[in-house]
Amino acid sequence: MKLKIVNLEGLYLEDEVDAIVVKTTNGELTILNKHLPLIANCTIDILKVIKNQSETLYALAGGVLFVDENETKIITMAIESQKEINFERALKAKERAEIRLKDSQSDIKRAEIALKKAINRLSLK
Repeated sequence: MKLKIVNLEGLYLEDEVDAIVVKTTNGELTILNKHLPLIANCTIDILKVIKNQSETLYALAGGVLFVDENETKIITMAIESQKEINFERALKAKERAEIRLKDSQSDIKRAEIALKKAINRLSLK
């Protein structure tokens, strides 16, 4: 099946893959070729892309999943492969988010999201 991933910078990835495993607000899904049409909201989590019995992992910052018979698209604000992640920067982002969570003047929801994204990125180390 064809997989297209679009982020804020444009087309991030376009490839023929065997399957993807993605977590949505309704649970984890495995998408294969000829999957029934689907639209779902992706959560902040790890995206697994399977091709030729090899698995590539990505830190996905949420988004929208569109599936039709032959193509799967993910539109996201941010995505990074394991190789692209700057783990030192992710650790600092986690520390900043934890400090903001302790500050009653902070936007708690935003700090929680930042913390979740940082932890997700760090989980690929």
